[in-house]
Amino acid sequence: MKEKLLWAAEHWFLLPFAAFLLMAALSLAGVKPAPDPNRFFDERPYTGEGLVWQQTPRSSCFSAVGYDDDHEMLALIFRDNQSAAYVYSEIWHSIYQELMAADSLGNYYNENIKGQFPCERKDGIEGTYFEP
Repeated sequence: MKEKLLWAAEHWFLLPFAAFLLMAALSLAGVKPAPDPNRFFDERPYTGEGLVWQQTPRSSCFSAVGYDDDHEMLALIFRDNQSAAYVYSEIWHSIYQELMAADSLGNYYNENIKGQFPCERKDGIEGTYFEP
């Protein structure tokens, strides 16, 4: 036991690298970290001010997709209901990139986003930041 403690004391500088390897392995395995309960401690509603919108002419499912990198928010406007935005929280930038690179945005959404992240429907988006 003493030898293990000595080894750990001599190799303490490897801890950040080991933590990085563990996080990379968990990410590859699809494990998501628990959301920080203090992240939105002020409980103000999300205004959508930071959304950057992209039109999606190749998608038969979505007319526009917006992403806010600072808040990790994804907003989707469906072609069949363009008066509402569906806003998903806790969406990593890598998930947004995979969505936009997917052959079918609708299939990627159904398999990887729908029902797996917190979602809020925003109705009456005309004249707001939720309007592309």
